[in-house]
Order: sequence, then C-alpha cells, then structure tokens
Amino acid sequence: MSTRNHSSFARAVAAIGGEVHSIRLFPKNQGTDAYILTGIASLCDWVVLSDMKEPHVSLRRCKEGDPRVVFLSLRSPFRALRFFHDEVMPQISSGIILISGSEDVTVPRQTDARWPAFSLAERRMIENILADRRVVGWYAENLDHSETRIRPLPTGMVPPPSPGSICFPISAT
Repeated sequence: MSTRNHSSFARAVAAIGGEVHSIRLFPKNQGTDAYILTGIASLCDWVVLSDMKEPHVSLRRCKEGDPRVVFLSLRSPFRALRFFHDEVMPQISSGIILISGSEDVTVPRQTDARWPAFSLAERRMIENILADRRVVGWYAENLDHSETRIRPLPTGMVPPPSPGSICFPISAT
C-alpha cells in the first residue's frame, strides 16, 4: 500500500471513530526488554514477548490476576511457543483468548518457506494449546490451516516504514 493510500485509509478509519492497530512489535532484534507495547498487544492483559536477541522470551503482565486476553509474539516462534506452553500456561487458571503474531511464521503448521518447519515437539505443543479448555479461542495473524479453535486475525495491511520512524503518525486531516 502506498503512503498516499495508507494516509487515505487512516483518515477513513479515523472518520468513523476507529483506530488502526498494528500486530507488529518494535524495535525488533534488540531483545524483549526493548519492545514497546503498541497496537493490539497494548490492549491485552498479558503479553508473551519473543525476539531473536537476548533476552529471547519474557512475560509482561499488564493486568493483575488471571488474564482474559494474551498476546503471543512470534518474533522467535520456536522459543515463544515453548515458553508459552511450558511457563505461561501453567500460570493461567481461567479461560483466555490467545492472539499470536508479530512475525511472518505461520500457525498451526508453519508453511512459510523462510522459516524451518515445526518439530514434532512443537507441533505437539500447538496441539496441546488448541486442546486446552482454558484456550477459548486462538486468533492468528498468519493462519495456514483452518481448525475449529484457531481463526485468522484479519490484519490486511503492513505499511512501508517511514525513514527514521518505527510507526506512522495518523492524521484525521
């Protein structure tokens, strides 16, 4: 989408009282401590962050107690899935909506040729997450196969970055 079209889209969304929410987190490749929670992640109760640089995974609790909505960053998808499955899920006692994204890796099968396939252990973790009664629904940025408990998250737009910025200012004018 061109910058002109992005601006037109942003104005149209603002005119109807909405906001454009990104699924991507930045700055990437600086470790999870560097992430600034924006967009959809900033609206979630808990955010599981992952990155290719150390620290590779972390959990930010934006709300005390059990979460209702958890964002799972897939910047480092293999570490993120293991951390979520092994460390975060045991801390949750009630039903959650899981939202995953922030990278082009696909779920639940991982069919993006730029990434390795999920291992058997990772596929089992995904199956366990999908089968867990606490996961009321899973919304994925890059869904590669329809499942009854995982649905696509319709994002539809990744605008080109502006020089020197990590986000786009949105103007209603």
